[in-house]
Amino acid sequence: MDTGSIPVTSTKGFIMKKGISLFFIFLFIFSSYVFAGSRLKEIRHHSYADKTRIVAEISGVEAVSRYQANKISSKTISLNIPGIVSTLQQSHWAINDGLVKDISASSSSKGKITINLENEDWDYHVFSLRNPPRVIIDISKNLSQKEEPVPIFLKTVVIDAGHGGKDPGAVGPTGLKEKDVVLDVTKRVAEILQRKAVRVILTRDRDEFVSLQKRVSVANSSGVDLFLSVHCNAALSSRAKGFESYFLSPASDDLARAVETVENSVVMLEADSSNKNKQFLTILADLKYTEYRAESKMLAGMVQANLDKQLSTPNRGVKSALFYVLKGLEAPAVLVELGFISNPSEERLFRSYRHRQLLAQQIAESILQFKKEFDMTAGFTK
Repeated sequence: MDTGSIPVTSTKGFIMKKGISLFFIFLFIFSSYVFAGSRLKEIRHHSYADKTRIVAEISGVEAVSRYQANKISSKTISLNIPGIVSTLQQSHWAINDGLVKDISASSSSKGKITINLENEDWDYHVFSLRNPPRVIIDISKNLSQKEEPVPIFLKTVVIDAGHGGKDPGAVGPTGLKEKDVVLDVTKRVAEILQRKAVRVILTRDRDEFVSLQKRVSVANSSGVDLFLSVHCNAALSSRAKGFESYFLSPASDDLARAVETVENSVVMLEADSSNKNKQFLTILADLKYTEYRAESKMLAGMVQANLDKQLSTPNRGVKSALFYVLKGLEAPAVLVELGFISNPSEERLFRSYRHRQLLAQQIAESILQFKKEFDMTAGFTK
């Protein structure tokens, strides 16, 4: 027996221990890399009559829930978001609005933001949002006083019933017209929202033809804060079914491009169709993004999610297309296709007043959900 040799079991144990050690070293390095990968992108602030809002926007959604806020003195709040590093050239913000004196941000990986107050009569509320990732701190006057109502920023909603008058839209197998279905649904949406004290404007409230450009003009002249256009889909195949929502951007796929073509074809019925709206087409041809693209996409997602909760028909998802009726709007805008009126079973559903009310309730819920987010972030969603 060779006593100078190392037993096999010892060798395996040595290798196993070394492997475990290397694994944890790698895990530590990888975790540190991921942990330190988040950075402070921007600090914004806005002063209101009753509070000052400070927003720390960060690059990673994984860091958004790690914040810690502490009152470290009678005039100082410390907001820590562990694992983020400030890459901002600016590290100090003077506010001096009577409530907040200034803000400073540390460049260390501790992610420390210090807020200095001008007096000792204050309180604060901190929360986070994930899209985009940000931590928001509201600093208000003395909590012992009666809390002021949340400011309302989204006030006017424009609901657009597609087609109308000489333009029937899509027609179902038994003759049901899209223009009639969507007019009824939009009136129901308006009624629900008005009960919630939301100002609602309908681009049409009767069976009349309204040009696409006039729909946009009506919305913008009313000070629109949100625009939603309601339609029914159609396809050559009677088997096509399901609901989908669109925001303004180049078509996401061939099916979206086909819907875009159908909905835009109404421009040929308009009085100035001789020039084919050349300026309009030129703008659309060059379009890549819009000011309200992110908010519109978010609203479309809310509409899809809420409809999906109640409908048994397929959820065809959120898509993008270049709809004339959405271009030029000075607000978040979405076009929703409630289903395929060309599908016999969906046409039967559209004939049901109960189903129309269900559609209206889910659309209204989506708008109220969006309004709550919009009012809470006071325009910082843009």
